[in-house]
Amino acid sequence: MLARKMRILEEIEQAWRELLEALDQVPPERMEEAGIIGSWSVKDLCGHITTWEEEVVENIQRFLEHKRMRQYRDIDAFNARAVAARRSLSLEAVMADFYNNHGEMMDFLRGLSETLFSLRAIQHRIRADTYQHYREHAQD
Repeated sequence: MLARKMRILEEIEQAWRELLEALDQVPPERMEEAGIIGSWSVKDLCGHITTWEEEVVENIQRFLEHKRMRQYRDIDAFNARAVAARRSLSLEAVMADFYNNHGEMMDFLRGLSETLFSLRAIQHRIRADTYQHYREHAQD
């Protein structure tokens, strides 16, 4: 069953590469320009993606501790708070978090058992908050 875990990790990495290719198309001087999604800049979008990678780790840790994974009743409000929390950070700080957090999340996922990757709740959380999410925003 190691194949399922490997397929999911490969899917994450492929979508991550696609996202990075899309980001490479943005000139550095436009990274903080509002308007990519509503009032969000590319910098805001990268902070948003970082937040959801943090949520993947937190939710799986909660699951492992036999706690309920978080429910996002007002996802727009959650996203707005998350973007606002990073907005005052420099572009360099947001991008450092973006890259570092991705590496930490991947290390965390690699350390999980194959059994966890067979559970629908875990699969959904990973899919929604990583590779599906990256592809959604790479288009933006």
